[in-house]
Amino acid sequence: MPNIDGMNLAAYVKRYLPEVLIIFITSHLKYAVDAFELSIFRYIPKNSIGSRLPQALKDAINMIKMQADEFFAIETPTRVKKIPYHKILYIQREGKNSVITLLDNSVTKVRKSLTQVFKEFRSDDFVYVDRGDIVNLAHIMGIKDGIVELKNGIRLPASQAKLEQIKTKLSDFWSEQI
Repeated sequence: MPNIDGMNLAAYVKRYLPEVLIIFITSHLKYAVDAFELSIFRYIPKNSIGSRLPQALKDAINMIKMQADEFFAIETPTRVKKIPYHKILYIQREGKNSVITLLDNSVTKVRKSLTQVFKEFRSDDFVYVDRGDIVNLAHIMGIKDGIVELKNGIRLPASQAKLEQIKTKLSDFWSEQI
């Protein structure tokens, strides 16, 4: 591409369409780690495009269908709200409420314990990082020195007792995304 490289184009697109699924097809494998940081859906070497692209497209279609179907429902006497799982960054306990923080940094409170909310999720893509925080695995960029780092720069402390479980679930989740 003459005026912009793929990484900068992907970063630009992600800024305006954070949920877009991007598939890189390239002969420059050295940028795969950088692509991961941009939450690129697939990274396909040009020499294996014939064997890998059809599966990547099928997986993308399945991911879109899955994201459209998975949500957390809040039903109270005064409101009904549907929150897609993929938009949830993390959930924190605040007294008798659970506070759900979304990708756009908006928050929604629900008068339920964190345990109740976790039980209602029909997804294995969430993990307790300590007694008061549940995080969406899809938004974790890494864990360093007991701190869970999210895509948007938020850093949450992980309890020492939960670290191995978090790492295992995260590793399993990441390997499913490849």
